[in-house]
Amino acid sequence: MYAGSSSVIASLWSVDDEATEQLMVAFYTHLKVALSKAEALRHAQMDVRQKYPHPYYWAGFVLTGDPGQTGSSSLVASSGNSRQ
Repeated sequence: MYAGSSSVIASLWSVDDEATEQLMVAFYTHLKVALSKAEALRHAQMDVRQKYPHPYYWAGFVLTGDPGQTGSSSLVASSGNSRQ
């Protein structure tokens, strides 16, 4: 990966700055509660989708590289913050 990082989140198209900020804050918030990178991105996209339903604002973000450990989403479900 670039500059020795194990993974990178990038957008496939130019995205609104406010939506991108909201997505990245949500991503790191979810990552802090021990979700994998892939799960944290998915949950962040769902968070942004609540305010910005059009896929332009949230669907263009992709994780390339190491997705992190999976199976930790039970932490979110057990805290009552699960998403559908």
